[in-house]
Amino acid sequence: MGWIGLTDGGWAWNGQAPGRYASSPGVMRTFCTTCGTPLSFASARWPGETHFLAATLEDPADFQPTDHFYSNEGLHWAPIADALPRHEAAEA
Repeated sequence: MGWIGLTDGGWAWNGQAPGRYASSPGVMRTFCTTCGTPLSFASARWPGETHFLAATLEDPADFQPTDHFYSNEGLHWAPIADALPRHEAAEA
């Protein structure tokens, strides 16, 4: 699953604002109130940043990855085929 982290203030919702819920202490998630699709999360671990599911963006190809996090959890049938840095966890 691809996530794109953006600095707060550098993005805006188009149309109706999504639903929001606190999924765990310090984590706020958003979702489409029509179909339930998850859209984003913000965490106290990364203040001032919101992470969006790449597949839900209008044009995810506009963004280029810089790292792979949780790379040790990848599926054997979906190998990462680039030379970007890999991290076994999300570093703060």
